[in-house]
Amino acid sequence: MGGEGTYTAGLHNSLSKLGHNVTTLVTDLEMQTLPKTTGRSDVIFVPTLNIRQLRLLSFYLRANTRIREIAKGNCAMDVVHYTNDYGGPILSGEDIHRPVIVTMHHPYADERGVLRSLGYRDPAYFFMMLLKFTSAQVACRKATKIIAVSKFTAGGIVTGYGVPPDKITIIPDGVDTNRFNPGVSGDAVREQWKLGSEPLIVFVGRLVRNKGLHVLLKAFTNLLKEARDAKLAIVGEETKTTLKQDKVFEELMGMIKKFNLHKSVKLVGKVSEEDLPKIYAAADLVVLPSLMEGFGMVLLEAMATAKPCVATQVGGIPEVVIDGKTGILVPPNDSLELYKAISAVLEDRLLSRKLGQAGRQRVENKFSWNIVAKDTAVLYEQALEHPT
Repeated sequence: MGGEGTYTAGLHNSLSKLGHNVTTLVTDLEMQTLPKTTGRSDVIFVPTLNIRQLRLLSFYLRANTRIREIAKGNCAMDVVHYTNDYGGPILSGEDIHRPVIVTMHHPYADERGVLRSLGYRDPAYFFMMLLKFTSAQVACRKATKIIAVSKFTAGGIVTGYGVPPDKITIIPDGVDTNRFNPGVSGDAVREQWKLGSEPLIVFVGRLVRNKGLHVLLKAFTNLLKEARDAKLAIVGEETKTTLKQDKVFEELMGMIKKFNLHKSVKLVGKVSEEDLPKIYAAADLVVLPSLMEGFGMVLLEAMATAKPCVATQVGGIPEVVIDGKTGILVPPNDSLELYKAISAVLEDRLLSRKLGQAGRQRVENKFSWNIVAKDTAVLYEQALEHPT
């Protein structure tokens, strides 16, 4: 599951624990990756075309049909919540006579502007950004209420989509503090990867342009000059789909070859939900070098595991990581500063431990799913009291 899938699952489970009746519509293409949900009455698998360009649109159209059917029936459906902020048309409150909530994770207008300023000119990428921007803008206009996962995202919605501020409520992403916790062991991962005491840096995320992987590889190359045994694990997509979408995988392989990093960089690819916490536990440091980021859920997962984080001071990241207290923030697209921050954390075990412990405490106090679900339920109640 990607970030939005993780968000949907976490919100579903936490709202259910609070006593709410929640039914989630999911594409049937996820049946293989979500075996625990098969046969559950609170999860509806929607038939979806397995054609990459049409998957999301197909899912939205058929999901909307199912929602209309449920709304017309005897089911006591109070609120409809779209947890993905792009991909297809959503229903309005007028369509189903129920409040419609949409969660906005990422201000696409801001990402488009950042990448243009950096000289990125891939037409296919910007066409995809235009589709996402348009879809998200329409969703914001149709929604009864909007959840923005950060102040930064909320600002992007107001300025980029023309949405009135009073329509937006800021509720951050949450993290499962039981699944991701300091007690998880990473020994099996380190043994499987044949690591002894070598420092392990972990990146988790999609292989897309805005994640800044090219900056991380340059910083890591500098690091190897002083810590030759250091290892970098890149956890995320490793598919032809990624290559066609953004050419990042192709560039990544080119940099690994150019800097002779074959023995130091491990392309892990996608991992199971069970293995991801173990990979965080095996890490000495988690890095997110994004050029633009609406929030940064990966950082929550790392902090929940009490791992120090180095990330960029962009988007919603400073709302997650407190610079110098729960992690270190550096300017985006600056491989030298990124290298210095990584080196500082790896060299100072006391600093590393302090950052990790403070990160865990911050997650428990602000980002646990129980807190996020309660805030979301309050918004549902407000939407029901004032549906327009």
